[in-house]
Amino acid sequence: PLVFEARALGYPLRFTNGDIVFRNAQGFLMQLLVGVDGEPVPGMFVVPAADASGSESDTLRYSRHEFTTYFLQHAERQLHAVDPTDPNWHLDGSRHVDHNHLILAIAGKLGGQPPEPGATPPFELAVATYSLFHQGLVGVSSVTMNGHAATDAYDAEGNPPTADGDVFSNGMVTLHDHARIAGDATGGGFDVARNAIVSGSETVGTPLSFMEIKVPAGIPPLSVRPLLADKAPHDGKGGQKGNGGKEPKSGHGRHGRREQTVTGPGSFLVSDLIVSGRSTLNIDNSAGPVTLYVTGRVAVKGSGRIVVADPNPEKFAIYVASNKPVSFGGSAATRFYGVLYAPHSNVEIVGNGQWYGAFVGNALRETGRSAVHYYRPLAGP
Repeated sequence: PLVFEARALGYPLRFTNGDIVFRNAQGFLMQLLVGVDGEPVPGMFVVPAADASGSESDTLRYSRHEFTTYFLQHAERQLHAVDPTDPNWHLDGSRHVDHNHLILAIAGKLGGQPPEPGATPPFELAVATYSLFHQGLVGVSSVTMNGHAATDAYDAEGNPPTADGDVFSNGMVTLHDHARIAGDATGGGFDVARNAIVSGSETVGTPLSFMEIKVPAGIPPLSVRPLLADKAPHDGKGGQKGNGGKEPKSGHGRHGRREQTVTGPGSFLVSDLIVSGRSTLNIDNSAGPVTLYVTGRVAVKGSGRIVVADPNPEKFAIYVASNKPVSFGGSAATRFYGVLYAPHSNVEIVGNGQWYGAFVGNALRETGRSAVHYYRPLAGP
């Protein structure tokens, strides 16, 4: 999913969320930026121009939240393959709603008045796109780092770290003990201890809203074992359904170890994602990305591990569609490659593990000797 940001240079149009309508080229109403309760839709909002008397318009920021549903139906599950002879229809006879050609209508004002009738004067439209994970380590309400917790960044496996391990929060950014941010910090305020370090800038930023997680319809529940402490529906024959109708590879190793493998590409639904003891969840994303939608809590603890076949963090994602807590922990041998998006969950990253990718939580706390290594390509184009 991408976030689009646009503003008009040389045309100081002023507008609000309630002034905007998205339609598509077929004439369908696609999106309003205000919900039925009159509140702004999270992830889609207007940022007023920094200089109200300047020559730039307000900025529209829009999250392409429907991408996931579109991908599942048209690419991954193929429920709605488009008719090659008529792109307005699916092969199953249902209408195809075009999400790729959108028309944006804004009822704005210039100097407090509607624009004059006639042709709009020439202006430059500045458009930028970025990913949900462009800000690095994110705690929507707060970020707290204790002990020897650290952040930095990297652009490829094996390359030396860079000072782009940025941190963002709408609230306080707190660093105690010997915590270190190898990058910039943006927050509502700062509490940085004498022995803690922010190598880059400390900026009081504008509060942002974050896209809601909606579990797409039609994705299968992941068939699980005690490794994940989940309950999947039974098939009536003593087994469990899920994983596209196939049982994931699972079994006991020596000394009570338990392993399970989830094979991609695919998106799967999980209630509680728990990997503990000496258990291992293997993510085979070698053939394509794996995405887990979690409706409960997430915990990787003890000697439990999530091991991916392809260490590219863009190929493994955990989206948490709840406000239940998330806890990542482990020893110095722990390596995690992926992204976590849990804007309503309190997230803890503890222990001595190495965490590669990007992490978004509500109140986010990193402690111990844990290190978060932000994957720079996640910043987007």
